[in-house]
Formats: sequence, C-alpha cells, structure tokens
Amino acid sequence: MTLVLARAVFVASLLSLGGTLAFGVLVAAPALARAPPVEGARMRRMLRRLTWCSLSVAVAALLTWTVLQAAEIAGTTGAPQALAALPPVLGSTSFGHLALLQLALLGATACLLRAGLLEGRAGLVAALGNVALQAGHGHAMAMDGGFSLLCAADVLHLLAAGAWIGGLLPLLLVVRFAPAATGAMAARCFSPMGRVCVAALAGSALVQGWVLVGGLPALFGRPYGWVVLVKTGLLLLLTGLALLNRYRLAPALRSAAAETGRHRLVSSILVQTGLGLLAVVAASWLSGLTPGMDMGQPPS
Repeated sequence: MTLVLARAVFVASLLSLGGTLAFGVLVAAPALARAPPVEGARMRRMLRRLTWCSLSVAVAALLTWTVLQAAEIAGTTGAPQALAALPPVLGSTSFGHLALLQLALLGATACLLRAGLLEGRAGLVAALGNVALQAGHGHAMAMDGGFSLLCAADVLHLLAAGAWIGGLLPLLLVVRFAPAATGAMAARCFSPMGRVCVAALAGSALVQGWVLVGGLPALFGRPYGWVVLVKTGLLLLLTGLALLNRYRLAPALRSAAAETGRHRLVSSILVQTGLGLLAVVAASWLSGLTPGMDMGQPPS
C-alpha cells in the first residue's frame, strides 16, 4: 500500500502541474484579461505558487516512489538495502530509465519556471509531456513492449486527467479569491476544456477496459475488475458534479446571490478534487494488479 500511495502522490502532483499550466494558458489568460489589473496580478502569483508547490511535491514523490520501487524490484527490506538496490535499478531497468527521464524533465521545468518562461505554451508542452511519460509505467507498455493503440489510449487518458482533474485546484483558487465575475468567467472558460477531457477520458477508458479487464466475468469476479468499477463510479460522480457546476452553480455567480453561489461552487469543486484524488489512487492501485486478461482461466 505504501508503494501505491507513493505512486499516487507523484501522479497527482504531476497532474496538478500539467493542469495548472493548462489552466493558465486556456482559462486564466482569457478570464483574468477582464479582471482589474491588481486582482489579475494577484491571481497570477497564486497560480505560480501552486505551480511551484506541485513541482516540488512531484520531485519529492518521484524520489520516494523510485526508492520504494527499487526495493520492490530487488526484493529487499529496510532503507539501507533499498538505497543499495537503487543504482542497478536505475541503470538497468525500463522503470529506472523512465524515472530518470521524468526527473530530468521536472528539473528542466523548474529552470523554465525560475526564468519566467513557463507560463506560455512551451511550459505547457513540457509539463504535459511529463504526464504522458507516465504511460510508460503502465500495463500497456509492459504488454506490448513499445508504443501501441493501447498505449496511445493510456497517454490520452493521462493527458485528459491532467487538464481536467489537474485544473480543478487552480479553478478553485480563482473562484474563491477572484471577484465573482472573474470566477464566473473562469468557470465558463473551463467548461469547454472539461467537456473535451471527459469525452477523451471516457473513450480511452473504454479502450483500456475492453483490452485489459478480460470480459464481464473478470470485471465482476477479479480484483482488477472491482477497482475498475470503483474508478468508473468516481469518474461518473466527477462528471455529474461538472454538469452541476456548469449549468447551475457557475451561473449563480452572476446573480444577486453571488456570494452564496460562490460558496456552493467552491464546495462542489472541493468535492470534485477529493474524488479526483481517489480516482488517482484507484488508478495507481490498478497498476499493481494483474489485468483480468492475463489471469488465464476465467473466474468461477
């Protein structure tokens, strides 16, 4: 479970990094353009701090996950043995090579951010590229030994999760701390991106489920299938809350009861964020389970 949680924290922080930068380019730029200059500058500083926080947590979580995974691969227990297993795992396994590449890309992202060059599309490409690399740790790459349709679905799933789930925290900040009109504009700009991401998540999940689950008996009779059902339920709840936000709560920010609408929208986004984190934990748990298609005989 410690390994699952370490992986989940890394993936969540990576999604937050990519989602915050996507939010800055696709949502914050048009929404804050109409805000008072002082408020716009304050919100950009908050989004920048969130970017730094996501980046810092991603680096720490990646290092922790790498040490734990090295111990798992080498079959060792205890910190000294895990650290001793780290060099050969980094040097001679695909997991180690990919972890080093992701760490290097996080370092490059930090350099761009410090130089003030990360707020544009180049920074967005760098962050989402790191999100896409996470597909290399999944079942799709391990099964096919290279890039395939299943791996492409995994990449699409991760990118959509980064833009949508990773964008919830920056949306929460803008709705909570910006003027009500700016928050309403941000929620309105976020909605088209959210619809595209939901469609991409659903389509890629269907492809992955069709290949990996191993049919309806395995879906209901294997641990892998049970976790898939949990993750599917979480995504359905997320979609329902997104619809509520778009058509009921966000428009209330422009009404006479703007403060009440703001409170309700913030609460809804907080719940969405929690559900998103649970979905990330479920996905990390799935990565440690054997897919139903690889279990051999169907379940009784």
